[in-house]
Amino acid sequence: MALGLLLTVLFTPVDQLFFRSQSVPAGTLCGGVAGDLSLFCMSQPHDSPAAKIIAVVILVAVVVGLLPGLTTWLHAWVAWSFQISSPIPDGGDQVGAMVATWLCILYFADTRLTHWSYRSTPPIQPVRSMIRYSGSSLLILQTAVIYGHAFIAKLSVPEWTNATSLWYWIQHPAFRPPQFITEILSFISSSWIGTIGLNYGTLVLEASLMLVFLMPRRAAAIVAVIAVVFHIGIALTFGLWSFFCSMLCVVILGIIVPHTNRLALEAKFANSTKNPDPRITQNGG
Repeated sequence: MALGLLLTVLFTPVDQLFFRSQSVPAGTLCGGVAGDLSLFCMSQPHDSPAAKIIAVVILVAVVVGLLPGLTTWLHAWVAWSFQISSPIPDGGDQVGAMVATWLCILYFADTRLTHWSYRSTPPIQPVRSMIRYSGSSLLILQTAVIYGHAFIAKLSVPEWTNATSLWYWIQHPAFRPPQFITEILSFISSSWIGTIGLNYGTLVLEASLMLVFLMPRRAAAIVAVIAVVFHIGIALTFGLWSFFCSMLCVVILGIIVPHTNRLALEAKFANSTKNPDPRITQNGG
């Protein structure tokens, strides 16, 4: 997720990230308590390289995995700063800022040098475990809300209910995909089966992702794989790679990791029932 924001900040000129207009003459949206705390509002003028350099350094540290207990907070600060200050944030930026916040809770009091290490010695294990569980639960809930909102919002759009939405998207000059992808999608959309599959298939997938936390492991794994392929398709079609990075993290953190942890807990429970504590057995328990 940090990689998507890093690529956006690193390879997009500052005057395009924070472009001046009549409605935003300074190029950045600043003001209020939140705006004053934004990284991109602390350095003026808005095209000063200082904020960009700081953001890049922080995001590189996050991508590398250094000091997750600290860099998750810095990542959330950068993500929210960009979300608040940029006049043109996209859906991926909004998702990234929210998920970065929950990661602060998930990595609370994490004392590891890197997130690649499994060794951690938190000062208060029960409290830390409870807080981390809350962070994981919020990520699961956030996943359901994101896909649930996307699904429910589409139901009120006539182009989605009559299965013509994708055709309009690929014809729009601002979103038109590369020619070879346009030809493939046009060929698929030329039949009623393809049209229904692409449009209603999207609705079915988003509804499934909304309820995936209720599914058994095997079904959730299948839905997660389909979701990854789906988001790769969106990235290839519309060039939304930062959005892809954010949504890939949502799928991993909100679907794959919780079900993997549940599998580990079930295995641990099954092992404990097969090999009970001998002290309990000796005491007649």
